Amino acid sequence: MDSYQLAWTLYVIGGIGSGLAAWLLFRRWSKAWGRVCMVSLWVLLLTPYAIDAETMTMAPAIFILVMDGIAEGFETVKAVAVLLLGLWLVTLIVLLLLQLLLLRRKPGATARSDGADGLSEEELEARATLLEDRTLLDDKNFLRAER
Repeated sequence: MDSYQLAWTLYVIGGIGSGLAAWLLFRRWSKAWGRVCMVSLWVLLLTPYAIDAETMTMAPAIFILVMDGIAEGFETVKAVAVLLLGLWLVTLIVLLLLQLLLLRRKPGATARSDGADGLSEEELEARATLLEDRTLLDDKNFLRAER
């Protein structure tokens, strides 16, 4: 393994680790946001772009976008920006479709607005009776009854 392959291997390992760290950081909001951040970071960090088309020498597209954009202006890196933006949008669409396909409700679990949560008529009557009895007790008796 030459130094070029070793550099790419280490860079990919670091990029995957960064994506997983982003997922761990942002999954507190929701799993979906964690996945979006993870995949977005992977697209930005792991998309290669050819420096030399004849020898297929590759470099991370984000580095080419930033460094050549600073040195030579945006017109020279417009193709890299379009590539990154297009790949990011396609990835987000695929992620959205996967989340919609994988986000299935459990069989028999229906969301009801009346708070019944799939209870039978007998269970609903028992719940109503208990709730009525609870309102008749004062706060002290209710707290004692819970203990």
